[in-house]
Amino acid sequence: MAYATRVLLVDDSIDDNFINTRLLRKTGFTAHVDVMKDGLDALNHLRELAEAGPDAAERVPRFVFLDIRMPRLDGFEFLAEYEKLPETLRQEIVVVILTSSLLTVDRERAAAFSSLVHYIVKPLTRQKLEELKDKLTAG
Repeated sequence: MAYATRVLLVDDSIDDNFINTRLLRKTGFTAHVDVMKDGLDALNHLRELAEAGPDAAERVPRFVFLDIRMPRLDGFEFLAEYEKLPETLRQEIVVVILTSSLLTVDRERAAAFSSLVHYIVKPLTRQKLEELKDKLTAG
C-alpha cells in the first residue's frame, strides 16, 4: 500500500518530473502523481478541488512537491496564494519545497510560510523521502 494516496509535482522541468514520478511510484511512496508545469496551473488545480468540495476528495494530493524557480508563478508566489485557500483543503496537504537552490536566502524566505513543511534540495532520493516520512511521524 502506498504511503500517500496522491502527490502533486509542481516543476517546469520535464526531466525532473519524469524522474521524480518514477521514484515516487517505484518506492511505493504513491501510485498517483499529478504534474503541473508551474505554480499557476497548480494553484488553479487546487482551487478547482476546493470548489468541488467533498466530491473531489480522492483527487486532493496528500503532498505537493514544489519547485521555486518556475515561469508565470514561482514557488514563493504559489505559497503566498496557497495560504489563502480554504483551511479545509490545506489541512489535508503537506507542502514540500523541492528545488536545486542551495541559497540561504531561499531557505529563509521559504521558512516564512506557515504552510511549508519541509525543504528538500534536488535530486529527490529514496533516502530523502524516508527522512520526510520520519519527520512527519516524529512531528
